[in-house]
Amino acid sequence: DRQDELDSLNKVHHIIIGYDKIEEYNININILRNVFLKGKDLLITAIYNGDHPGLAAQVDNFIALKENKGYVWGAIDAIEKGLNFINTMPASREIVLLTNFDGIFFSEERYNWLIDDFIKSGKPFGAGMPRSHKYPLTDLMLFRKEFVSSFYEGMYKVIPEKVDWECEKHILSTLRVIGDVDKLWWKFERDTEWNGGRGYTFHKKYAFGHLHAKDNIKIKMDEYDTYEKGSV
Repeated sequence: DRQDELDSLNKVHHIIIGYDKIEEYNININILRNVFLKGKDLLITAIYNGDHPGLAAQVDNFIALKENKGYVWGAIDAIEKGLNFINTMPASREIVLLTNFDGIFFSEERYNWLIDDFIKSGKPFGAGMPRSHKYPLTDLMLFRKEFVSSFYEGMYKVIPEKVDWECEKHILSTLRVIGDVDKLWWKFERDTEWNGGRGYTFHKKYAFGHLHAKDNIKIKMDEYDTYEKGSV
């Protein structure tokens, strides 16, 4: 059973990374800041692989990367930059949660569930475990603050394979560089829901969607009533 109310948002530094999902970014930030009743408690940092005006609104920190290294290495670069930024902060929060621009939570309560479950796991890293492969799903990852430096340094120690390299492979290889993967990784099974030819697009337990396009997002917003009070 869950407590009636959980209060985890003031423990979280939420990092959001991306390049071309601008519409999704704007919806995402609005939900985190304005729909979540305690959204102002979140510390939010955006890492952007591009040059687009007006994206900085309602986030605490906005970092535009000077070079976009492409689909795979651009994401790896953004993750590294986000975690390194955490290391430069004089006071860091207990939990770092990292999502894509189009990785959206539709329930504040279930967001809190995720944070609470991760803390209870006692492990320093969390990510979804798909049924279809062995790699962590990188659209939603969690880190304990004391693990951020180790993970950041581990990412640089990974030697990529010459072909077929993916962000998910880099993350699993990073965990292997650091230590025993099973002791480090809190694995939560991700629902296999499909959308637009893509799998693992929505996770019911934590009301998290990796959704492209406003119409797909609106379906979940309607389902979970993810709107500001008094808004239509």
